[in-house]
Order: sequence, then structure tokens, then C-alpha cells
Amino acid sequence: MFKRWMPVTLTAMALAAVAMPSALLARGDDAEKLKEDREKVREKYESKDEKGGFTFYDLAYWIDVAKLEDSRWSKSEIREPVHDKGVQLIAKWENAASAVPGMSISVIVQKFKYYEQNGNTRTPYSLPFNNLGESVSTEDWEGMLNGFYEDWKRSAKDVLEDQCQAPKKHKGGVPKMYAVAVGTDGQSQQRERREWYVWPDSKQIATYVISITYGEPLLANEGLLEKGPDFVKNLKELKDKKVKWE
Repeated sequence: MFKRWMPVTLTAMALAAVAMPSALLARGDDAEKLKEDREKVREKYESKDEKGGFTFYDLAYWIDVAKLEDSRWSKSEIREPVHDKGVQLIAKWENAASAVPGMSISVIVQKFKYYEQNGNTRTPYSLPFNNLGESVSTEDWEGMLNGFYEDWKRSAKDVLEDQCQAPKKHKGGVPKMYAVAVGTDGQSQQRERREWYVWPDSKQIATYVISITYGEPLLANEGLLEKGPDFVKNLKELKDKKVKWE
């Protein structure tokens, strides 16, 4: 009886030993396939021969650069990006032909998760605004916009109230609200114009914030101040079934 049972057990163990690495390998292959699919989508939307745009790192949105009114926009690399939170896009407009310093516009797009899920435990996120003296839930995208606006104004000097726009509904496009402030930045000590655009993502799991900074030489030129709104106007949701994350 013992001799009959023993070979069956050894065979079962051998099969299990072979099957386990195969399953792990299959999962690894699937992850690599998803990564390849994402990069093909990114290449499609960024290639000059196709869409020619700027993609967010998470591939949830993209900028249709071909429709921008100015071609002097460039995209910068992001150090160690992740798809679910943090910086998703850095872009810049610059008049390289000008000898005047500060002839530039910088754009930073950030993604703020609502919560961290660990098993059955959900931990909500909030963002501290030190100058404002409070923290705001990242799920409260209207509060987030007010936080960015008020926090910067309180840190800036010589704020021009008549050139500021308190948080207001944004008409058309992806962003839901925006705000504008002009003053001397507390860190750079340079006169700047700041614009913020916010919206909740379609899955209701994150708030996106676009922060735009204009250099001082641009502030008196209404045409150049339209570069930021034009950039935001050409923001679009990227919908592709191949964009999946593990």
C-alpha cells in the first residue's frame, strides 16, 4: 500500500514544482506585454508622424500639440515617474531668440490620489498648505485649487489683486475650475504670474492640478499670456483599451 502511494505523491510534487515557476513566468510575460502595449500607445500619441502630442505619464490625458497656436513648446523628462500619483507632465514654452531672461512659461501637471488601499484598509490623503495653515483632502478638488491659490498669495510679495482671479468655474475643456495670481514669488524673488487648473479624473480616484508660471517679461504682453490657456484648451482625455496598469 505504501509503495503505491509514494510514487503518486512524488509525481504530484514534481508537477507542482514545474507548474509554479511557469505560472510566475506567465504573470511576468503578461506584465511585460502590458508595458509594451502602453509604450506603443505613448509612441503613437507622441510621434510627429502620428499624433505628435505630449502624453501624461499615466496616459490618462494628452496635449494635442499640433493644435497649439505656437510651436515653441517642448516636453521635459520626469525623474522616476509613477502612474498613480505625482508629476505627470512637465512642459515649457521659451523664446530662445530673446536675450531677455525670463521669456518663458513653465507647465507642471500633478496627480493627487484620493486614498491608499491596503487590503480592506483605505487611508485618505490630504495636502498641507503651510502658508494657509491647513491641510486639504485631495478628494476636495475645489478646496485644492483654493489651497494652491491662497497659499501662494500669502507667500508672495506685492500681490496685484486687480490682476488676480479667485477660484472660478472653467468654461469648456477638461479642467473644472481655475485661478490666477500675480505677485513677487517668495522663493525666486521674481515677479510672476501663476495659473492653476484643476479637475477630478473620470474614475473619481484622483485630482489633477496644472500649475503654469509666466516669467516677468511676459506679464505686459496679453498675447503671450494666452499661451497657457491655449495649452490647456488642447488637453484631451486619452482613451485606449491597451493602456492598463498592473
